[in-house]
Amino acid sequence: MNIKPLRPAHLLVLLTLVFFAGCHAVNSVDVSADGSYNWIKGDSVLKNEARVRTANKEMVNGLLHVQVVVHNKYKSDGNFKYRFVWFNANGMEVHTPLTTWEYRNIIGKQTITLDGIAPDSSVTDCRLEMFRVDQ
Repeated sequence: MNIKPLRPAHLLVLLTLVFFAGCHAVNSVDVSADGSYNWIKGDSVLKNEARVRTANKEMVNGLLHVQVVVHNKYKSDGNFKYRFVWFNANGMEVHTPLTTWEYRNIIGKQTITLDGIAPDSSVTDCRLEMFRVDQ
């Protein structure tokens, strides 16, 4: 059996496919100071299953507190992971061990609130990221 080595172009395509096979499409919710929000829908299934009802933020004891109310539009249960990503006044991400993906189940037609509290007082803005999890 004669095995030919992969050419660099083929190797690049293979590595790209392996990389993207492990990636998830992420939906993001950017919340403005006035409570308006922008929902960027990258996961088409999650976009159809869930609806952001409200998004609010306020300062509590010098820390940014965010609440996003999400509603399951379907009768069946849904599973997703979410995290809050925090930013300072210059738009730089504030890295923290608390910025981890949290798992949530949402029962059919249920409405839930996702809460986040900034890790320190330098945080002035945030983004909620979500992706669907199959069971």
